[in-house]
Amino acid sequence: MTVAIFDLDYTLLDGDTESLWGQFLFEKGRVGRAFVERIETYYRDYEDGILNFHEYEEFLLGSLAALARDDFFSLRGEFLQEWISPRVRPAMLEILDWHRGLDHALILLTASNHLLVEPIAGLLHIPNCLCTQAETRNGKCTGRIVGTPAFQEGKAILLQQWLTAHQHTLIDSWAYSDSLNDLSLLSLASHPVAAYPSAALRAVAQSRGWRIIG
Repeated sequence: MTVAIFDLDYTLLDGDTESLWGQFLFEKGRVGRAFVERIETYYRDYEDGILNFHEYEEFLLGSLAALARDDFFSLRGEFLQEWISPRVRPAMLEILDWHRGLDHALILLTASNHLLVEPIAGLLHIPNCLCTQAETRNGKCTGRIVGTPAFQEGKAILLQQWLTAHQHTLIDSWAYSDSLNDLSLLSLASHPVAAYPSAALRAVAQSRGWRIIG
């Protein structure tokens, strides 16, 4: 079966899930301005290719760990409805539907953590979700990550594990991303697509003759 792999942040969404979560919490009075500013600093490090992912993600997860379980689920529902749904790119929904119509296996592959990402996968009707796993105990986030984070080469590792488990290959595969951080992943696909790409990825895509959207 052909697989179609989609990055989430700035690809399917016009925005970054975890950065938006920080802004959402700030507007709700749950975190201070310093929290948002630090997230913005981490995001600049991400764009520059120097992000310490474990440090960043565990800082971000601290905002989830600080919430009572029911409080988190209530806030997350509001976040999905008011902050995420309006930012889904209509053109990417059409592409998802095109792949779905061809009975391709759809995979959401993102560095963002599963507590925020898995309900977004449900919203987009993407059955397979590979992402960074946040540690939980009794349904509550501990503030730590477990396993291989879905960042840079970690995405390829998690994807290969999924392919092996489901007896699929990357023959005739598709991959969509906006970021140069996903260059190795895009290079593995038969049909790499730079979707709403950063300037750096756009330059690479143009030099390699890849399809560009946005």
